[in-house]
Amino acid sequence: MTLQDMRKTYDRVLKKCPLLLGIPEESLDAALSCMEAQVLAVTKGEVILAQGDPFSGAYYVLEGCLEGSFLNRAFDEITLAQFLPGSLCGESFAALPESRSKVQLAAVSDSVLLRLCLTPLLACSCGTCGVPFRHQILANLVQALSRQNIYLNQKVQILGQKSAEDRILLYLESLPVLSDGSRMLPLSRTELAASLGLNRSAMSRSLSRMEQSGVIAVNGRKIRVLRREGTEEHR
Repeated sequence: MTLQDMRKTYDRVLKKCPLLLGIPEESLDAALSCMEAQVLAVTKGEVILAQGDPFSGAYYVLEGCLEGSFLNRAFDEITLAQFLPGSLCGESFAALPESRSKVQLAAVSDSVLLRLCLTPLLACSCGTCGVPFRHQILANLVQALSRQNIYLNQKVQILGQKSAEDRILLYLESLPVLSDGSRMLPLSRTELAASLGLNRSAMSRSLSRMEQSGVIAVNGRKIRVLRREGTEEHR
C-alpha cells in the first residue's frame, strides 16, 4: 500500500497520530516524508520486532492490534501492553540512535502499521518539511515521551504493591472511565495476570474476593470500581 492509498483509507486514524497533531492538512505528506514513513501490513502472530533487534523506528497502529512482551529469567512471557488503532509505540527507543529493543513486538491480529523513522527528524537532515513543522513534530514527540514516562511510573507503582488486590485496584484506577462509570479491560484475564506479575488463578480469586466484598462489580470485561477500600489490606 502506498502512502497515498494509506491517506485515503486511514485518514481519520492518521490525523490522531500523536506525532502529527497540529500539522496542517496540506503539510501531512511533507511531515510523513520527513519521517520516512512506510506502510506495513503484518499477519496475526507475526513478530515485527524481537528482543535485541535494532529499534530504528516507531510504529503507529492504523488497523489491528500489536502486543509488547518480554521473557523473564524463567522464560515466562510477560505482556507489557497492547496497542490498538491510534496507538503509537516504540517512540522512546526510536529516539535513541542504534538502540536495541528490550521487548518483542508482535501482531495479535492482521494489522496495518505506519513505521516512522525519527533519526532524520532529530538530526535535522530533512529538507522536505519546513522548520516550523519539524519543531511541531518534536514538541509532539516530547509530549508522547512524557505520557510514556507517566505510564511507566504508574506501572512501577502497580507492581510495587504487595497484594494482588492492590495491584488490580491500582491498575483499574489507571484505566479511562466510560460514560456509565465502568472501566473496560483492554487485556484478557491471562494477559492481565501476566502484565500485573500474577498467577492467573490467583488473580481470578482476588477478583472474586473483591467482587464479593463490594469493592468492584464485574460484567465481562467491564469493571466498575465501587469503593477504594474493602479488601483486608485496605481496612
